[in-house]
Amino acid sequence: MKFNLVDDPWIWVIGKPRQSLKSFFSDLSITGFCGNAVEKIAMLRFMLSLTHAAVEIPDDKAWHELTPEIIAEKVLDYLEKHRDCFELFGERPFLQFPQLAASNKNQYYHSMFPNVSSGNKPVLTHWNLPDPVKVPDIPLLLLRGCGFGFGGKKSDNSIVLSNGYRGKQNDKGKPASGSSGTLLGYQGYLHSYLSGATVLNTIHLNLLTMEDIKALDFYSEIGRPAWENMPSGEDCEVARHYKKTYQGMLLVLDKFQLILPDKRRIVITDGIEYPTHLTGLRDPALTIYSDKNKYKAVWARTSLRPWRELPALLAFLQTGHNDPSPVFLSAGIRKLAPEELIHIWTAGLQVSSNAGEQYVSGKDDYIESDFYFPNIAVDVSCSKYCNIMTEVDRYSKILYSSINSYFKAMFHAGGADNAAAAVEFFWELMEKDAQMLIDIAFSEDIADDLVPDELKHRWSKLILDIYNRYCPRESSRQLLAWSEAKPFAREKSSKKG
Repeated sequence: MKFNLVDDPWIWVIGKPRQSLKSFFSDLSITGFCGNAVEKIAMLRFMLSLTHAAVEIPDDKAWHELTPEIIAEKVLDYLEKHRDCFELFGERPFLQFPQLAASNKNQYYHSMFPNVSSGNKPVLTHWNLPDPVKVPDIPLLLLRGCGFGFGGKKSDNSIVLSNGYRGKQNDKGKPASGSSGTLLGYQGYLHSYLSGATVLNTIHLNLLTMEDIKALDFYSEIGRPAWENMPSGEDCEVARHYKKTYQGMLLVLDKFQLILPDKRRIVITDGIEYPTHLTGLRDPALTIYSDKNKYKAVWARTSLRPWRELPALLAFLQTGHNDPSPVFLSAGIRKLAPEELIHIWTAGLQVSSNAGEQYVSGKDDYIESDFYFPNIAVDVSCSKYCNIMTEVDRYSKILYSSINSYFKAMFHAGGADNAAAAVEFFWELMEKDAQMLIDIAFSEDIADDLVPDELKHRWSKLILDIYNRYCPRESSRQLLAWSEAKPFAREKSSKKG
């Protein structure tokens, strides 16, 4: 079989047919990738790794001199010189390990999709049925496996390629269950990137200079991408060096994979062992911060949408804050001109774990959000945004307390569950106003500690509508409980008193 990523189309982009790498970098008008959040992240990181391999950026001056045209020209030249590295099949298959061919444990391609039912499992909707995976789909399958693989029994961890290899438990070999993807984490990390008008603009905004990488002190050097010199095992000399480089973080090799095209299957085993955010992981897209001498991460949560996490994502702008995380944002915003508009794209996948297996449950899902704001007095505006979010949170607590009190008055045991569902519904409705709240916070007409009365009236009406939806008042007993627990009723009675 023959398939080369440079010449054969495999990349899904918005509004156009599939692109090869050559056609992708020959078209400066492509605005974005297609697919879910994880697929878009995997593609962007691959493109960043490819661009860093082709373009040398020593300092900010060189970064500012870069244009999409220059990036495209240099990457196309690199692809022409390294065409053999991008063969999907053959003796040196792209990002694969032919040593895994002897494995007796392999999986169907669709078993690597989190939303698809595999094995002996019930299927409730058509969404859970597997679509046929064609050859042009395989490169993205491999890229998603680099850093976003699920932990569990799908990995054949009986395979050990490095003699005497000792894994996380300092034991011989590997644990029976595969480990969580480095870029996925236990619950699903939230990733943050700067976004531009086109994909090449986005790539440019997220490129780090050599000075940036040296200042971080996370990586020994920028390094070379894995496809130029693949490691022979989990702990060989090449693997140990690759793990310490910036390229080794951009394109993680924590899973070793091999496509078996004749069987339409894939073999997977745990690869290079990377740290977690608790033990030293410092990825430029993740928000990792220190709290009471313990490192914590911002997770992708369906119940707490990314727009509510904006103060945490921009904490590096605060006075006295020394942590640059997330690096793509801190390094990129610093290079932007004051008059430029900042566009942040955040994405991730919330996952569940149980008994060593990692999966997507009914409450889990992909998360994506976009934010726009001017690059003027960002630190002050973030403080104003925090004040607004604190006030919104106060309204959500009033709603929770009122609904919980109503059900207690009705001697109903489901008060807490109904109140939690109502609050989640409140935040879901508030999400459509997220950009408006950001615009207000970044407006010079609003004082630092003042939330406009117009917004307060709007939120009050919203929680009253939700309260009426969850708390019926048809019978006299319901009406009495409804009036006593009604939001703001206690505040009004105390003012009268």
